Amino acid sequence: MSNVPAAIGTAVVSDNYGKEWLIALEGESLRIFFNQCPHQGQPLKASNSKFVCTGHNWTFDQYGENSIKNGQCLNELRGFEVRENKCYLLWEEPNREEFKGSIPDDLQLIFHSHACLEISSQDFRLITDPWTEPTTYDGNWVHWPNRINTPINNPNAVIVTHEHPDHFHEQSIEKFPKDTLIIIPRYLNMNLREKIQNLGFENLVELDFNNTFTVSNNVKIKFLRPSSKWEDAVVDLDFFGFRWLNVNDAGYVSSEELLASNYHLLTATFDVFASDYPMMWKSVEQRSKTRHIEVSKTSALNHVLRLSRLANADYYLPFASFWRLNPAKFADIESAMKHLTLYEIHNYFQKNNSKTRVLDLIPGETFSFELNKVLNSRPEREQIKNGKYSVEAEPLKLSKTCTGELCEDLMEEAQAFLVKLAGYSSFFRSEDVEFSMFCVCGNLIVRQFFGDDYLADDKCDISAEIPIEQLENFILNGYSFEALRIGYWIQFSRNKNVYTPNFLRLLAYGESVKYLDNILESRENFDVDQVSVDKVPLAQLLNIDTEMFARLLNRSGLPCVTCKHLNQETLGDVIDIHRLSKQDSDFLRAEVSYLLETKPPRN
Repeated sequence: MSNVPAAIGTAVVSDNYGKEWLIALEGESLRIFFNQCPHQGQPLKASNSKFVCTGHNWTFDQYGENSIKNGQCLNELRGFEVRENKCYLLWEEPNREEFKGSIPDDLQLIFHSHACLEISSQDFRLITDPWTEPTTYDGNWVHWPNRINTPINNPNAVIVTHEHPDHFHEQSIEKFPKDTLIIIPRYLNMNLREKIQNLGFENLVELDFNNTFTVSNNVKIKFLRPSSKWEDAVVDLDFFGFRWLNVNDAGYVSSEELLASNYHLLTATFDVFASDYPMMWKSVEQRSKTRHIEVSKTSALNHVLRLSRLANADYYLPFASFWRLNPAKFADIESAMKHLTLYEIHNYFQKNNSKTRVLDLIPGETFSFELNKVLNSRPEREQIKNGKYSVEAEPLKLSKTCTGELCEDLMEEAQAFLVKLAGYSSFFRSEDVEFSMFCVCGNLIVRQFFGDDYLADDKCDISAEIPIEQLENFILNGYSFEALRIGYWIQFSRNKNVYTPNFLRLLAYGESVKYLDNILESRENFDVDQVSVDKVPLAQLLNIDTEMFARLLNRSGLPCVTCKHLNQETLGDVIDIHRLSKQDSDFLRAEVSYLLETKPPRN
């Protein structure tokens, strides 16, 4: 890497391979961070002893901490040393042939839809995130382009990355034989596991992050953790020597092991509208929405280009963005979205002299590596690539309309439900938010404070307007608030332009806090007088609730259940031994501290 800056401050420097890093120097203390904002992967610049995101101006100090309260931190590199005023990263540019084998002659990719890709070789078929029915999110999302009903033969294995209905679509996946192998990440939230089991599947594997699962002699899978705390996963697949990194829509990859990796194929989302913001926020002016869209499109292009370089990918397949809002209901919003086109992606990679080839494959088509070409090309492919293709869909009609009476019957249960969720504010490190939930009829259903300081200067007032049927689904039926947001069912407004991801994660967790309730009920067995949360013995944590604490530790990258040192180590020990990032360690300490009522985590 270039010479370490001699003065106190921050800088952006490049290593011998052209990768950029963020450097912070204070006295003899040197910190190195990945040059990717944890929000959407944009590069940062050094400014006045801080780092500022070139996308949305998120600001981080020299320790990588976000200026937003409890916000995501920069991902810090741990493996380096300084010699003679030069910094040496403790990894080597990998040998491509050692990491990945040759591409099997018969390897094919069948792009069924959106994030559903089938990979096959030697009669082994693996499928990811099947959504094959016409709509999802209760009709608000439709396939784009319209799905061609390519046959899906019974797969040997199915990977489901997360619970969002465009990735785990129950009506699509339930069509597979019940003895099909289903592989999912082991999340803190057990909803995905329970839903798959309730569909009757008998062969379910929950896989810890960073642990390799051998499906067969030639098929191995590993889930990598994204940098955010949302429940999502990156897939690292070795398929008969073909290496595939499926980032999907998980965002920014935080794993240092990618520095020494090379992949044949990278798949990652390229569009920016799988979120309620800004289109469903009434408090955001149209000019600001337009600016946000422009910045986000540039961010998305930068993100996939940088991912392709990080993964040293031979191919990049635009992925997990082949949907549109139901045009019968959202024509005005869709016309303002200005989606990225496949041509824009091709041109951006060429403009930046990328060594990665953008794979020219569209849902409904098959790519043969032996022939090096697309099979069964769609006749509308030029319209699709330039974004001129339009879809049609039937409008969704909700079965209930509220004129005031229906939502009144819901108020008491809504209040009790949100009070319970707010009680977990410390566990989720929620921002200070006054949350008001309205029915579309205009009635206020409930108002509840989340956070720890009602009088905080940066307290944000957020209101949400929701149709009665979806209110009932959220309050009574365990429906995900996150699915309502992404599904464009909620109109939001707020009094301050403050991002509140931890508050939204808490709402997304919803009724699943019942799994955490089990710990609170069992902690009476925890009888050690603790000085601080770092002194808590791991063995005692797992004695309280092995299942949930194992999931909590796994989410932070700690495979402690299988560790031979389990009985000798405390929480503080494993945080130091495994060199957890500041973000991971801060969140883990806050979570364990809340659950055991030990002293608050140290600063």
